[in-house]
Amino acid sequence: MMTTIPLTNSNSLLILDKSQPLDQIALIKGFPSVVLLTAWEQLEQLDFQRIELLIVKLIDIGCKYFVCAGKHSETLHDFIDDVILDISLNVQIENSNNISNKIMTTWHDTDTTDEVVYFFFI
Repeated sequence: MMTTIPLTNSNSLLILDKSQPLDQIALIKGFPSVVLLTAWEQLEQLDFQRIELLIVKLIDIGCKYFVCAGKHSETLHDFIDDVILDISLNVQIENSNNISNKIMTTWHDTDTTDEVVYFFFI
């Protein structure tokens, strides 16, 4: 199941089921440049493999800011930073275009759900 909720003068909310095929993400028109990812439970190796594919696709279609929320969001944030760095190094070798300084990540591991939602949408 994939659901998008367009919000006036704000970010769009994209809800993906864990089993959602990632290739459908690229079909969304006007994909937001800010993405909220949650990590309320500890991430497993299979999760990291899937997240890496997701991050690469999101960056490819224009995502510039990853907001990570949940108890394990710092781990998710660090992993996303590593993926961005890997992409940046590969791109830099190919065409000298460093994307690592153009993408931002934050984590919110102690914020309440209300605080994260407020941060994300405002």
